[in-house]
Amino acid sequence: AEQAGLLLAGLALFVPPAAYGTIPVITERLGVRLFSARSAPYRDNARFFLVPWKNGTDGAHRFAREALFAAGPDGVLLADFTLLAPLEYAQRVEGCLPGVTLESPVPQRMLEDLKGRWSGRRVFLAAIDERQAYGIDWLEGEYEFRPEGPIYEVIPKRRD
Repeated sequence: AEQAGLLLAGLALFVPPAAYGTIPVITERLGVRLFSARSAPYRDNARFFLVPWKNGTDGAHRFAREALFAAGPDGVLLADFTLLAPLEYAQRVEGCLPGVTLESPVPQRMLEDLKGRWSGRRVFLAAIDERQAYGIDWLEGEYEFRPEGPIYEVIPKRRD
């Protein structure tokens, strides 16, 4: 009975970490997509959501620094919570490009903000795959989205 208890304790300790590490590899090889979460630059969704340890991963840091430099020195960068957190960390803790304004997008106000309070500044979206969250549907008639590093600049369409 004591050996069975030790075996169960050993399984409880070693099986979960082994599963965390192997499930992303297996799903990738089988072509199975477990998550419908949107992708983020430099992030493997399966590993990000299934593997609890994040040591050795620098995707969020890499994205934040590249995005801030692309938007800088005084741009406006709009990002949802997933991408805003590493951007704010890089800016507040590491002091990376403090002149870049970081905000969460408010889709219903996008046109008004572009023509008003952000007028004359370069405006960027951290992603364009979440159309409603980033207000793209509100902007498509008058603006286009040009890739600039890992982010997208919002540029007025030419009216010829």
